[in-house]
Amino acid sequence: MKHLFLSLLLVFSINSPAQAMDLGPQVGETLPSFSLKDQNGDIQNFDSLKGEKGLVIAFVRSADWCPYCQRQLKGLNDYFAAFEKEGYPIIAISYDSIEKLHKFTLKNNIQYALLSDEGSNTIKKFGILNEEYPEGNFAHGVPHPVIYVVNNDGVINSVYAENGYTKRPNPKMILENIRR
Repeated sequence: MKHLFLSLLLVFSINSPAQAMDLGPQVGETLPSFSLKDQNGDIQNFDSLKGEKGLVIAFVRSADWCPYCQRQLKGLNDYFAAFEKEGYPIIAISYDSIEKLHKFTLKNNIQYALLSDEGSNTIKKFGILNEEYPEGNFAHGVPHPVIYVVNNDGVINSVYAENGYTKRPNPKMILENIRR
């Protein structure tokens, strides 16, 4: 049994291009708990959001001002139905206010939950806070962009991240890895 677990862990680690960034929880670890309000003001957590097989969680810097995040959120929206069909709904978490997330959702017809982590407590809990922005800077509190694929038991199957913030994982690639 131990060898099977280690083999599976190795497979998922190989499928994860995030190894360039060793931040936050890693493959095989349990997802930290969270309880945040979505763009409609409803409180959400892992259990209320997960699908039949798990959940895809994208941490983004800002849906309000970050063009790379906006493009990523729209790209994930294009694949929303395919991820849902595989049993892995998509959500995104940022430090944006509920109002800003609601506005972005309406403007771009986003079909999935965008969660507001004002104060960045969940971002800090995950260990992915980008500390290069001091207090007082408009970007203080943003996470390093990262995507977690989490199974139904809350165990992380894959982590996708890049050094920097301009390059983001391709949703099609993540979907293909889920289907394997």
